[in-house]
Amino acid sequence: MSPFIRENSDKPARVLARTFFRELRENGYSDEQILWFSSEMIDCLNKDLNRRTQVQN
Repeated sequence: MSPFIRENSDKPARVLARTFFRELRENGYSDEQILWFSSEMIDCLNKDLNRRTQVQN
């Protein structure tokens, strides 16, 4: 992980989220589609966290 991201952990995530949101809106995605995308991102994170937790145990 880059030092910038570690030291400023909330700002890059906020910028990335807003950029994704703006891109989705500009490309005609609906509220429902953006919610689906967000849910899929959270699902991916949950699966990754679970996998890493199992590997550590």
